[in-house]
Amino acid sequence: MRAVPFDLRVPLSTGEVAVSTVRADSIEAVTTVDVTEPLARELAVGTSYSSLSQDVRAECTAVRQHVDSLADTVLSVLKYGLQQAHLDADFGPSHVEWRSPPDQTWRMLPYGTTTVLIDAEFPMDGDFDAAGVAQQLLDTGFQPFEALHHLHRARRDRDARAKWIDATIAAELAIKEFLVRRSPDLAALLLEVPSPPLHKLYGSILEHYAGQRSPRLRELQKGAEVRNKLLHRPGHEAPDLEQAARYVQDVQVAVLHLVSLLDPNDDVAEYFYRGALAKATRE
Repeated sequence: MRAVPFDLRVPLSTGEVAVSTVRADSIEAVTTVDVTEPLARELAVGTSYSSLSQDVRAECTAVRQHVDSLADTVLSVLKYGLQQAHLDADFGPSHVEWRSPPDQTWRMLPYGTTTVLIDAEFPMDGDFDAAGVAQQLLDTGFQPFEALHHLHRARRDRDARAKWIDATIAAELAIKEFLVRRSPDLAALLLEVPSPPLHKLYGSILEHYAGQRSPRLRELQKGAEVRNKLLHRPGHEAPDLEQAARYVQDVQVAVLHLVSLLDPNDDVAEYFYRGALAKATRE
């Protein structure tokens, strides 16, 4: 289903709130920025970027980066919070516009660029409220697992070998991120010394710290063995694309299970975990 336009409020470190409008093909971020008098003067007369002083150019770049960061924050919530694996930003034809009191006329920022172009489809089945969930994630300071980057890349990749390797990297990162978030004292042990095998991490170790084992324990063990052969045995035949896709599904179930365990009251994480589990079980 195509995305229905909706507005999101993005909390800022200053205590203020920016507004981002999400459409099916773009994210438009709007915020208030204090600028120096030299930049204000150059903006008022419409000076080209090439004619700006070095200091004013640097300020323009800083303004752009600020607006870019707002769009990136929203994009992260949509991509990783709403599990939109295909979602990527294209900053090429994007732009930044400005306006100031009293005329309120929008003008192009020199060297401007940040409406982010996207291709979005959000889950709208049943009572699921994509806009409400995205806002909830923004308000609570959503921080996705870094593992999701590898998992989403594995989901998109059309090369079976690359899919398998990226999915296994996602599984390895996810369990470490989960354990460190759950018990920060484990960070040095997990990050500084060789890790136990995946089936141990997702089995007895996860059970010790979270009370349950992964629902995809055997699949992860086999997947790690296949990945090791792909990396360390030249010429080892890769699984076919269908097998790799199924393995990626199993890893997604395992990773989203971890996310759901972080907070038993997180209905959003539970929703996506249950959805992934049901899809993997059907297929």
